[in-house]
Amino acid sequence: MTNKITFTQARLKNISPPTSGRIDYIDAEQPKLICRISSSGTRSFMVRKRANGKLRNVTIGKCSDWNVKDARIEAQRILLELARNEDPISNKRKSRARKTTLAELLTLYLDNRSLKPKTIEDYQYKTNKYLSDWLDKPVAEIKTHDVQMKFKELSLIGETTANATMRILRALLLHAVALELIDESPTKVLKNARLWHKNKRSKRVIPSTKLGQWLRAVKELNSQKAKTYLLMVLYMGVRSSSALNLKWENVNFREKTATFATKHNLEVMLPIPEPLIADLKKLYKETGQGVFVFPSKTDESFPMYAPKKRIEAISKNINLIFSSHDCRRTFATLAEACGLPTTMIKRMLDHATDSDVTGGYIITEQDTLRKAFNQVATMIDVH
Repeated sequence: MTNKITFTQARLKNISPPTSGRIDYIDAEQPKLICRISSSGTRSFMVRKRANGKLRNVTIGKCSDWNVKDARIEAQRILLELARNEDPISNKRKSRARKTTLAELLTLYLDNRSLKPKTIEDYQYKTNKYLSDWLDKPVAEIKTHDVQMKFKELSLIGETTANATMRILRALLLHAVALELIDESPTKVLKNARLWHKNKRSKRVIPSTKLGQWLRAVKELNSQKAKTYLLMVLYMGVRSSSALNLKWENVNFREKTATFATKHNLEVMLPIPEPLIADLKKLYKETGQGVFVFPSKTDESFPMYAPKKRIEAISKNINLIFSSHDCRRTFATLAEACGLPTTMIKRMLDHATDSDVTGGYIITEQDTLRKAFNQVATMIDVH
């Protein structure tokens, strides 16, 4: 049922809702403007017009949010879009989407992706610290020139900072493209104009002349977690993140193996070298009732972070600056010194060998792999 009246706020408010269903009222002043009243008492403005042979009903909004004057103006705008063969609903959605700020985009990205807690913290930290002046800025307003200037600004702080922050921005803006918030990412200019800073690959290792001191200093630590962690990244050459996220359910003392989550969210099972077994068993007495081998001190449902304070203390004690990743490089260096073949070392470090035609055919057996790990462990222990 349809009725024609001259809309006023008071008149629409005083109309009694139907006992069931809904009833439409047409504005006498703007005949394409409809007020639909449902039995629940909800009152909504909408535009009704036939376009391309189809009757279109385009909702404007609730009468409580729109006054009659503004509803008539909005109806005129929608009618103009329909006359142009445009889709008012799609246009409205795009208009709303293009108002999404960088802060809102960050929330959307983190909600839509399955990321590790440390990665989430890194995204939040760098975005809030280095892109703070863009947080309230609609992503649709971030232009190529803005990206160039921001990259230049961050490069004054440090090349690594500039690269890392812009990689996060690139990920966020590519997500915005996928959500159709923007048509293309302005961070493309960094690649097209060759602005990215070249990564200076670190070659730092624990030198053989210091390895004995390093081992003694680690074994003197009063924290079994920190001690076992550092020994694991040296004796097994695993990435810091892989070690920290290791769960007890993936440690098999009987088989002497540990299954790690890799960089690409896959799993790799590696033999545990003999010198590491005793320390792992000691740690099991402390943390074995929980999920993680290296649980956080504040919340055991999360893994701990790399023990930076103890690393700094050891560095000061033996007069050698090192990081967790230096232990991984040291492992690789010692593996090479043992005369192990490149394909074996790649397998031990969980590096892809598929691109190597020969390596792609080689399936390393666990026994062979175990001998290789223990061979490196022996070389470590003789220092």
